Amino acid sequence: EASRGAGHATPLFSTITHRRSERLVRLIGSTDQQLVDTYHDKIRETALDGMPESERERRHFRLAETIEKNEGLVAAELLDMLSASSTAGEFDVAMSPRVFDLAHHFMQARDQRAFVYQLLAAEQSLKAYAIEDALDLYNEAERLLPEQAPVTLRNRLCLAMGRVCLWNQEVDAAVERYHRAVDAAINEFDRARAYAGLGDVKRQVARFNQATGHYDDALNNLQSQRPRSRVTKVLSFLTKSFQILILPADWHGARNDQETRIAVLKHDISDALGRGVLLDKNFLDCINALASSALAMLQAGGMRHRAIGHAAASNLYSGMGFRWLGNLCLRRSKKSESEPEDPGLTGKLMLCQAEGSYYGGNPRQAESLLEQALSHLRRSGSLYELLTALHVLRHARAYTSSATKELSAARAEFELSNEIGNCLLYTS
Repeated sequence: EASRGAGHATPLFSTITHRRSERLVRLIGSTDQQLVDTYHDKIRETALDGMPESERERRHFRLAETIEKNEGLVAAELLDMLSASSTAGEFDVAMSPRVFDLAHHFMQARDQRAFVYQLLAAEQSLKAYAIEDALDLYNEAERLLPEQAPVTLRNRLCLAMGRVCLWNQEVDAAVERYHRAVDAAINEFDRARAYAGLGDVKRQVARFNQATGHYDDALNNLQSQRPRSRVTKVLSFLTKSFQILILPADWHGARNDQETRIAVLKHDISDALGRGVLLDKNFLDCINALASSALAMLQAGGMRHRAIGHAAASNLYSGMGFRWLGNLCLRRSKKSESEPEDPGLTGKLMLCQAEGSYYGGNPRQAESLLEQALSHLRRSGSLYELLTALHVLRHARAYTSSATKELSAARAEFELSNEIGNCLLYTS
């Protein structure tokens, strides 16, 4: 691959053999297309420093085209696919790991294809929760964004950058990206995602009134407005509880991927409203939001979503004092539980089950689940959920552990509260 990228017609086996005997390079892999890696970065740096800039760009270009051909990728087709719609999510495109090499080489070659591969590499980094890498790659993709890029592509980029900036605690940058995503949205679902992102930013920094307004804007775009009068709130809660507790699980399932994405977004918004934003404001609003959160996850379909939905219902009913209902939902959650690969889903499931266990009278089980959930929530950038987990862990340890362990959880909660600029939750 390297020899073709350098413009040679045949592989330079004799040269490579000689360099291996001098312990200057090594071969990686056992396939026909082995990678040649230098033992010393200085060798590579010296060779590049002595090369004219035009020659370096030419070699980067040849190497990029060689990799692209070997991987069977066509940048124009990938750009069309990314531009077609932003509703598929920030990183739904399965892609070769060589997109990172292509992003680097095309950028060094000053080729316009660099944008496509920078964006794909950023999305792969985000999928792996490599937040710092994702931020660097997204910033570069934003810099390379073509002036005539379609609004769907701008929306896709802004939504992802808002999310990464929030995880990196760059609040102002996150707000700016989400506002740009609102402007670039061409359908209600994209607009709802952008408003939900703004709500997440405001919730994380404890601006709960502003967060509520953004979440309501998101729900309005999803045609899922919250009930307003006392009567409709009571009726809504009872209807949702009937659907959660009585109707068979198969009745809830989404019919296609788009319905699943809408249901998951409704869950995220309602969970944010019920878990923190409305918690101390209005009891009926709070339980309605939590019931909506549980029902939406059941409607999303799939074992992992169903497990989270039942766990969220367990938290709701046990927290209201109906422990037998809460424990029933908790048993359903464990029965539905699968092994989610995504640390964000794993952490959320453990958090919901832990809350249901704690309010259901089993603080020891809650402590065990929460201790497992912490690393998943931290890795996935779910900082508000991480703060909630530490808060509940502190309360659970008041019953199960020593004062030293309880104090340790309290200090961790206090430090995270200050780190993310939210100093309200830990005081309760």
